[in-house]
Amino acid sequence: MRYLCIIVIPLLINSFVGFGQTKQLVISSIGDGATYLKSSPGSERVEDASFLAPNSIISVRPRSGLETIATGFRFRYGASTRFACDPQKINLYEGGLMIHSRKIESLLCLESPEASAMLSGVGCLLTEAETNGGMKMIGILGSIRITCTQGGQEMSLLPGELTFIKPGGRGFGPKVQINLSKLVSSSFLLSGFQNSSTFASSLKNTSNAQKISTGRIFAAEVGDALDPDSFQIVKNSNATSQAGGDLKKASIFPNHSGDPLTELLGRTPYRSSPSSKKENYEPNSRPFPSRLLRTK
Repeated sequence: MRYLCIIVIPLLINSFVGFGQTKQLVISSIGDGATYLKSSPGSERVEDASFLAPNSIISVRPRSGLETIATGFRFRYGASTRFACDPQKINLYEGGLMIHSRKIESLLCLESPEASAMLSGVGCLLTEAETNGGMKMIGILGSIRITCTQGGQEMSLLPGELTFIKPGGRGFGPKVQINLSKLVSSSFLLSGFQNSSTFASSLKNTSNAQKISTGRIFAAEVGDALDPDSFQIVKNSNATSQAGGDLKKASIFPNHSGDPLTELLGRTPYRSSPSSKKENYEPNSRPFPSRLLRTK
């Protein structure tokens, strides 16, 4: 059965490309999977190896998950998530999902009850519908370009960066650096599904790179967004006093949002000087080959 899916699934995807970029094919489900919510009594289960019905509200059961693929994308929907797939967008009513974009030209419209955004680029991010109607987004891999369709603001989200899309066209909230290694190990969307060796290696390498570049542990976690212009900071009781000092220092770091390399490194990039290698070099100690040919 597994080998049959490997052969059939790519053929089905190619045959349904014309139906829209978000025509999603279910490749795996965890726990009780998901069901279609209908106005009539009863519900219909979302079956594996089937396309999600467009314009239908889908509910992922508690302690369950759903993984789908589409042209240029892979999606994972977490427990207690409610969403719908229109021909050109995903409506996220409640819960969270993982979006993995594999093609630079891919575009995806994502909407929550009070916010909407257009996503482009190659990379992976997690997003969640917030209590205030906005969306929380966390960069995991690559670089995803986010455009607020209500206000036109744009932002590139790099690994370990978190931001909120405020409801009512208010734009973005401030960027917050999070502990990517801790997120990868604790997130159901990242570690609760079966990962390929390539994807697991990318998560590990990116987490290690962030740990080396930042060199600090934050003593707080970002919670839910209850008000339109604010979000919760939850204190980590297990953090050390040194981590608390690092968090205080991090809060006054300048924002270099215009330079992605500076944001990734956590400092201003510089080019190492080659002068140390030239100090012991004697220009006349050894002739060039052209001079060597002319000497006797």
